[in-house]
Amino acid sequence: MTSTTASSTRPTWPTSSTATTSTFQGLDLGPVMAGDPIGRSEIFMECWGWEELKAIRSADHLVLRDLKKEETRVYDLSTDASERHFEHATRGPVRPLVDRLIEFTGRHPRGDGPPPLDPEVIERLRELGYLGG
Repeated sequence: MTSTTASSTRPTWPTSSTATTSTFQGLDLGPVMAGDPIGRSEIFMECWGWEELKAIRSADHLVLRDLKKEETRVYDLSTDASERHFEHATRGPVRPLVDRLIEFTGRHPRGDGPPPLDPEVIERLRELGYLGG
């Protein structure tokens, strides 16, 4: 029996040079998964499915836009880290985040669905078992 250390079992994350496609833009999170700081103060997120959500998160706030309900929710992460209680308030210190989220949301409006996938991404998802056929 051979022993393994935690570092040897850590997954190998694709680098930005191996993971780039023409349909998705983003940040290579491989270094973050390895424990390095992200080097950003805000992160944008999108979710498609039974909900269409877009969000921006900073150290202290999460601003979530539900595109189907046309509702914006603001979570104060400094007092509610588990994101259980939200406000509809979009003024004050969160206003710059709300403005950036509105700009981000306008780039890909509701109803368009997720962007099309590159053939390489489709093949990789199929290999991983996420797509059939």
